[in-house]
Amino acid sequence: MDGDLRQGGGVRVGGLREVAASFVVPGPAGVAIRDRLRVSDADAAVLTEVGVYLER
Repeated sequence: MDGDLRQGGGVRVGGLREVAASFVVPGPAGVAIRDRLRVSDADAAVLTEVGVYLER
């Protein structure tokens, strides 16, 4: 290899920026939150129409 090893596993190559070592990101471990929207009758009608339109 043409570069020198740096702390953290990165390599410096020919005066360019240091490239960090690759790593694996763990999968999502979040919590799903379900809640009900409290909307007016007019808003409910609009949301219903949007839902019908998007299901095409």
